[in-house]
Order: sequence, then structure tokens, then C-alpha cells
Amino acid sequence: MALGFHDNDVMTAARGAVFIGNPDKLIDKALLPTITVDTESFGSGDSQFFNIGHMSVDNLPEFNIDGGDSTVMATWANPTFRTRYGETKGTVVLHSVQGDKDLFKLAYNAVDDAASGGVDFSILKKPTNKSLFVLVSDTDTNQRTGMLLPNTDVTFDSLPTLNQNSFNQYDINVTMKTSAALNRNADGTANYIRRFFPESFVAVA
Repeated sequence: MALGFHDNDVMTAARGAVFIGNPDKLIDKALLPTITVDTESFGSGDSQFFNIGHMSVDNLPEFNIDGGDSTVMATWANPTFRTRYGETKGTVVLHSVQGDKDLFKLAYNAVDDAASGGVDFSILKKPTNKSLFVLVSDTDTNQRTGMLLPNTDVTFDSLPTLNQNSFNQYDINVTMKTSAALNRNADGTANYIRRFFPESFVAVA
């Protein structure tokens, strides 16, 4: 472990994009340097990822953890012998401002109505299993970083929010799950997320 000052890892989330793919699909490292916020899609076949479009600049993706509270367990000799942590649940809330058909099909499980050209959707939540990739770009340094969640359940977080002074918003709830595609920890436990650092997005000559 080499702790210290690493200036390249001090970034702002000035721009970003969210990509969706099939569950438990990873990203080929050779593709990372080619992925930008304007990329429509990358990969091929069942390992292809698609940009879900314009996201809110006022409300960036929110990564949340619930649970994980600590309990200190004592012995007769030692009042702080062991710390036990409760189970955790990880979620991401995405705030899309692009309310197209594909967004409604992803978040609301909408179905096409051929006669009207619209879509029909339910207010009952039914998650869709997807791989999620959040790309962050710092426009000051032109550096990028990313978070890949290969196994998630995606559904809507709320019904559309209308706005007169900003863009209408469509909130998506993403629940993290462990992925068999990721490396396991030394103790055998499964992981949820793969983090990419700025150097991963630099093309190798």
C-alpha cells in the first residue's frame, strides 16, 4: 500500500454519463480509453453497453449505503473485544432528464402501444437485472474515472417530476448485488463494484 499524494486522483464530476449492459458483463480494458461521455455504445454482442442519455447536472448520481451499523461485543475481561457490523444494502439513484421510450422501458418496464406511438407502464416496481457503468469526466484535467456495478436491479425511484425552470426529471433506483464476474476477496466474500482510475483511460502506445 503506497499512501500519499496522488494529484491525478483529485477530480471533479464536471461531466458524466451512465451506461447499461447485460448483467455480469465486464468492460474490456482496451476499450476504456475510447469511452467518453459522448459515447453512444461500446463493446459488442451480449457484452455491449449503451449510454442512457442526458442526466441531470443539478442532481448527480447518488451512491448510498444503508445498514452496516456496528455493535461492540464484550467479554468479561475485555469490554471491546470484537466489533460486529450489520448487513448493508447499496443503492444508486440516477436522475435522468431524457424521458424517451427507452428510458421508460428500462425504468418502468414500459411496453409499446403501436396504435398511438406511446408506451404503457405500471406503478408496480419490477426490477430489471443489468450491469451499470458510471463514467465521470473532469473537464479541467481531461481525466476520467468510472464505477462498474456488474450486477444490479434497476427500477424507477419515483414517477416523473415536472419542472418549469429546469428539465423534467426521471429518477431511477439501482440496487447493488454481488457479482460472480468480479474477483473475490481473500476471505472468499464476493464483491459488488469495480473502480477504474484515471490511468485506466490512458491509451497504451
